[in-house]
Amino acid sequence: MEYKNIFNNKEIKVSIIERIAFFLRGAQYSYKALFAWLVPQVYILTKIVSPMFQILFFTYLGRFYARDLQSTYFVVGNAVQISALSSIYGIAMTIASERTEGTLIQLLGTPASRIRIFISRGLMHILDGFFSIAIGFTFGFIFLGINFENTNFFLLILTLFITIFSTSGLGMVIGSMGLAMREINLLSNLAYSLLLVFCGINYPLSRLPLILRGISYSLPLTRGVQAIRIIIGGGVFSDISSLILEELCIGFLYLTIGFIFFRFLEIYSKKNGTLEMY
Repeated sequence: MEYKNIFNNKEIKVSIIERIAFFLRGAQYSYKALFAWLVPQVYILTKIVSPMFQILFFTYLGRFYARDLQSTYFVVGNAVQISALSSIYGIAMTIASERTEGTLIQLLGTPASRIRIFISRGLMHILDGFFSIAIGFTFGFIFLGINFENTNFFLLILTLFITIFSTSGLGMVIGSMGLAMREINLLSNLAYSLLLVFCGINYPLSRLPLILRGISYSLPLTRGVQAIRIIIGGGVFSDISSLILEELCIGFLYLTIGFIFFRFLEIYSKKNGTLEMY
């Protein structure tokens, strides 16, 4: 299958394979150029060492205060939640850094598809988030006794990707807002903390006040964590199908909101000449 592009009044045929290659190349370059944590020392401390301490802290704390919950409950919750370091901090940092690094005006001056540009900024961070969860699960298996004996691994991997995608939608919203703000870390920190508190990471949602449970179900990650716990406990697709479908819908909703905000800021800033103003 071929598509036609117009360049200098000439038709150029571009195959679907070439378009996919352009998309993947853009995702790779933006990840390498704009992800500040890619320095090995920073990456190891931020994405591996610190999350392991988070898992240890909440697992041992949970063993003390909630004896009715097994260690697996806390290990799974925190291992999945640390993927937000990639899907929220990483994506928000990558999108917002287009302006701080001075590449935004060149990027938006191209005729490239805005949807392709927008989504490509999150692709590598979704894969990075999956890597973070894999490390967390491995750590929990070796040191904290998490049991995968009854786990359907294909279903687990599918649910993990859907959950990370859903959380990345929130990262896209924050990153788009970062194009209009001087500092993005405040919003990223707030979002990461909200997920930790409201998404049932370290305690069942039933223990939250009723008025706050609405917040829990309006956030990504909540249903994904529930589904992953069910799968690791031996659940099958019929047990979690509604959860992952709702999680996927939440992800698309946040992704759509983020893209609309991104386009609004692009149009507004071009109209008012404020594209690179702080």
